[in-house]
Amino acid sequence: LIPAPSTEREVAFLSSELKAYQEQTLRLARQLQEAKTKLEALQNENSFLKSELEVMHQCSNDADERLDTLRRHFNERLKEMERRYNDKERVWRETLGRLRLHLEAGGVDAEAMGSGLAGA
Repeated sequence: LIPAPSTEREVAFLSSELKAYQEQTLRLARQLQEAKTKLEALQNENSFLKSELEVMHQCSNDADERLDTLRRHFNERLKEMERRYNDKERVWRETLGRLRLHLEAGGVDAEAMGSGLAGA
């Protein structure tokens, strides 16, 4: 039989794990906020580019070709921003999911230890 770890050791371990997950969650939240800020800046830039497109279309003989090029560029940038944002969001959700699972498993372990101690 393997001896069960002491309650103090279990609590210390769970506390350090929780602290690590909290730090990672904060780090991911900061990264998500940074990504959001960048996304907003890029959306503003794209809005400006869209206005420029309209002006170029009115002023140029070859505006259709330029418009297509800029529209393509605009759409590519939007797709890239969406991809980056989705990647950050996916990492953030995975981390929170792992934290939730870890905390739930920790709660089950603590309950099992408590009932084991009560029966002794």
